[in-house]
Amino acid sequence: MAKGATNKTFLKGLQLVKKSFVLLYETKAGKLRVLRYIFSGIISLCNYVIVRKRGNMFVEMEISSICNSRCIFCSYTSFSNSNKIRTLMSKDTYEKVLEKLRQVNYDIISFTPTTGDTLVNPDWDKYIQKAFYLDPIKTIIFYTNGILMNSLNIEKLIQLIRSDTQRKLFSLLFSLGGYDRETYLYMFGVDKFDLVRENLRLLLARLQEEKMSVLVQLEFRIPFDYKLNLHNIKKDLNEDNYPFLGVRTLREFSKIPKVPIDSGLRYVIDSADKKRFCSYLFKTRFAADGGVWADGCVISEFPGDTSLKLGTVYDDWDTLEQRRKRIIDDWTKNGIIPEPCKECTMYRSDNKSFPEVCAISAWKKLYSKRAN
Repeated sequence: MAKGATNKTFLKGLQLVKKSFVLLYETKAGKLRVLRYIFSGIISLCNYVIVRKRGNMFVEMEISSICNSRCIFCSYTSFSNSNKIRTLMSKDTYEKVLEKLRQVNYDIISFTPTTGDTLVNPDWDKYIQKAFYLDPIKTIIFYTNGILMNSLNIEKLIQLIRSDTQRKLFSLLFSLGGYDRETYLYMFGVDKFDLVRENLRLLLARLQEEKMSVLVQLEFRIPFDYKLNLHNIKKDLNEDNYPFLGVRTLREFSKIPKVPIDSGLRYVIDSADKKRFCSYLFKTRFAADGGVWADGCVISEFPGDTSLKLGTVYDDWDTLEQRRKRIIDDWTKNGIIPEPCKECTMYRSDNKSFPEVCAISAWKKLYSKRAN
């Protein structure tokens, strides 16, 4: 059996295991504390492996490039001096995106803006729900800063999870500043700490009340020397002991052109030997304005730079993939590295053997040994 087919069979089995334990978690057995933590641990492990195994088969979906915070590590304010249009993805553009995704075989959609916040789009839940009906998509993630995760949006989320009969919604990721008002304001540029804290408390209480099993991951972006007690944070936010809660810290940041260096932050130094192209270039990002980009890793778009842009939703897949191939060939054969990739610290070079099970039909032709 081909390696890609083996991986596909393994992942299908893992999906089945996950769904089985989710059902067990939601039965009377899941009310027993010991079994609840066993079930939640197995579900979390399955989710982790599924995402890691299919990390290159990712779609990043930006349904809003408008943001309600001003983070000191983000390029959002720098885009004010560029020709980038800050907008909400229109329904017509989103339908074009769905039309594109029905033609291919990507596994994962992450509703993660390059600059913006998902919840700024008032129809965010309707957009995500439509993604449930894309057969190849097995996992859906979404990112937010939580400022708009109010009671109205929490109830939208509860209804969304209820409608997710295939258990595709994997995790809700929250980007946060420090766990006090002053540090949050310093990192995010807006005085919203108390609001976000209450939003998260209400969200976790409602998820536990409804016996949901979606992972909530809190990611604190903080100065390197800032002390943070993760255990105390969990106790403060999660009084009802929702079991699918993760907390982690991010203390190092990437340098972004035109974003001022802040003396309070530590920046990652890129030391990778980037002779081969990065495998993350096979990911695709759909921007709110209808642009289609090769999604290098975290930031595929710099102010004034379009080196990773493949086209728009009005281009056919073959055209988009030919442009992706040119980017990859320029890197591998001519040493021309796209601007966002030059100092990126998320570089991966595990692309020596291309996946047997391709997400896009054009890949087999473009990246076969004969083509190279």
